[in-house]
Amino acid sequence: MNNERSNSERVLSGAGILMTVFGALETVLFLVYVGVLVYVSKKAGNVFSAAEALLSGALFLFAALTELIAGILGFRSVKTGGRATAGMIFAALSLAASVAALILMGGMDLLTTVSLIVCAVVPVIYLTAAIRVRKDRRKDA
Repeated sequence: MNNERSNSERVLSGAGILMTVFGALETVLFLVYVGVLVYVSKKAGNVFSAAEALLSGALFLFAALTELIAGILGFRSVKTGGRATAGMIFAALSLAASVAALILMGGMDLLTTVSLIVCAVVPVIYLTAAIRVRKDRRKDA
């Protein structure tokens, strides 16, 4: 087995590490978000009055967890030489959930558009690298 990694594998590994770190950070941020939401709702006198905020928070948590899983799977597939398909599925789910959460939270204004672009960069790089790794491995097999 050749121990030298292709450029696609390096990019997938790096994106996997970034997605793992970002997924963990986003999970912590979600907990803070829910805590602030509960605190503000209690101060206002009605607990969980903002259904959209709760739904977007749930989507945000789902996106964070799928991003974390995708990052781990991508990094592991490079290390073990395994398939990258499962990581691709989780990365696509994470990207879709992030987009849905941001749109639900803020509508489509300039800040939401910029946030969508920023949130989409690493998953799109990850997906592109995973597709290339998958294609390269099919050629080699």
